[in-house]
Amino acid sequence: RTVRRLGRRDEARAAFERALELRPADAAVRYSYGLLLMEIGDFAPAEATFAELVAAQPGASELHRQLARARVKLGRTEAALASLREAVAIEPKALDAWLDLIGVSADRADRAGAEAAFEAAVAANPDEPRLLRAWVMALKRLGRPTDAEAFLRERLPGLDAAAWAHFELALLVQDADAALGHLRRAAALEPANLDYRVALSWHLQASRTADEGARVEESYAIVRAALDRGEAFGAGHAQAAVEALQRVCAFDDVDRLGDFRALGRLWASAGLHAA
Repeated sequence: RTVRRLGRRDEARAAFERALELRPADAAVRYSYGLLLMEIGDFAPAEATFAELVAAQPGASELHRQLARARVKLGRTEAALASLREAVAIEPKALDAWLDLIGVSADRADRAGAEAAFEAAVAANPDEPRLLRAWVMALKRLGRPTDAEAFLRERLPGLDAAAWAHFELALLVQDADAALGHLRRAAALEPANLDYRVALSWHLQASRTADEGARVEESYAIVRAALDRGEAFGAGHAQAAVEALQRVCAFDDVDRLGDFRALGRLWASAGLHAA
């Protein structure tokens, strides 16, 4: 497991396989081996591994969920849904299984199935904010952004201290100033969240208002502070940051994110494109 944590996946796989030769009945080792297979993208043997574990421990909800995850990756959606339904039938409080069930149903454009799963999950796990966010994301994936916005607006009085709710609303509302207000609130509630701060920076630099200059400077200050703290910029963060930095001709700071080739590769790896 130490080797796995260090990212030496080939060595970790060999170590797990050797351990299973020595202790074939060790369920904990087999479970960790299945997780490693999922991590490295070897989904067929991962499915076989979790199927063996489910056969040996049919009452273990989490094993059914892990089997479903492997099946989703293999495109076996119906089988995955069956495994997830089994997981929540065994343990109605299995929140991660409910989240997966909602998400997989939404991904296959099954509005009725996703909604039924959400309602059953809320009944079993009342007042669980992760379910509310999962339903918002499901509605967006189902192509129902207006419904997602209405759902959040209705519940915002009880979610005013939830940064994610303001962030999602900012992405959904049509009014630019309202979006800016929600992004400011999200960033204030969770100042360590780089997603929220970068989104705020991008929105500010994209403004074309009377106070555009001040907004562009604020946008730059947000990115510059993150760079000075040495925060790790992902592909989306870097793309938005470059726009903010170029607005003020801070080309030296752009170089701190990487050279043209490095940034291009980063964006290409994430399916992002820059003009």
